Amino acid sequence: VSTQSTWDSYYYRRHPEVEFRRLAVWTKNGTMRTTNNYQVFAHISENGSQMVNSFDFDEFLRRRYIMDDYVVVKLDIEGSEYPVLRKLIETGSIQLIDELFCEFHFKEMHGEMLKNIEYTRNDSVKLLVKMRNIGIYAHEWT
Repeated sequence: VSTQSTWDSYYYRRHPEVEFRRLAVWTKNGTMRTTNNYQVFAHISENGSQMVNSFDFDEFLRRRYIMDDYVVVKLDIEGSEYPVLRKLIETGSIQLIDELFCEFHFKEMHGEMLKNIEYTRNDSVKLLVKMRNIGIYAHEWT
């Protein structure tokens, strides 16, 4: 799943296993409010916050893959990685992923406090350790 760029659409159009969606990765299908900058597919509400269409990543994995598939996931979803990965662990769908690269976002990133992120560096380490303990090759990506 990817947001579409010119290079991506040209190269991956020949690969039916790749889906392009202009949706935010989330824990359910629908719409979510965000303070992040999703300029490509955001809808600005009257109060100035951004509303984006979202899809349930857990449901996507279960619909698309089986345990025999080799699945590599790279996540950079601006703080949404915590609830998304926790749901995958809770439902067991995390077992469909063989290798995970994730950019974890937390309050103390880049030497400054990020106002819209409630998670800490310690939260990201705990989540990485939990995934590794259940057999997922989880890596931090920065």
